[in-house]
Amino acid sequence: SLLNPLFVIRLRIQLSPGHSMTQVMQAIYAQDGLTGFYRGLGTGVSGRACESMLYWMLYERLKQHCGTHSETLSTPYFGAQVMSLSMVAKLVSSTLVYPYNVVRVHLWEVNPESGVHEYNHLWQTVRGIWRADGVRGFYS
Repeated sequence: SLLNPLFVIRLRIQLSPGHSMTQVMQAIYAQDGLTGFYRGLGTGVSGRACESMLYWMLYERLKQHCGTHSETLSTPYFGAQVMSLSMVAKLVSSTLVYPYNVVRVHLWEVNPESGVHEYNHLWQTVRGIWRADGVRGFYS
C-alpha cells in the first residue's frame, strides 16, 4: 500500500513514452490531486488479502490431505513435500485471484488522447472488462 504511488507512476510512464517521471507526477497531481497516486489502493489491498487467505487455506488443506504433519519432520522428503504443497497452493490462489490485478491496472490507466480515466469505480471497471473480453479479459 505504501508503494501504490510508485506503481501508478510506473504504469503511467510505461503508457506515455517520452514523458519524464516529474511530468507524469505533475500530470497525476493536476488531474486527480493527491488521491490520484492512490487509485486502486482498495482493490490492491483487498486482492492481496484474499490471495493470502486463499493461499493459507489451500496450503493447510493440502497438508491435511497429504498427511504432511509435524510427526513426519524426520522423513527425508519432508522439505520437498512442503515445497511442493506450497507451490501448488500459490499457483491456485494466484490464478484464482489474479483478476484483481487486472482491475487495479485498468483503474490506473488514462486514455492517452483525452488524458481522462476510462474507469473510475471498481464495478464499472469489472463490467467494462467483462463486456470487452469476457472471462479472458481478466487474465490478460
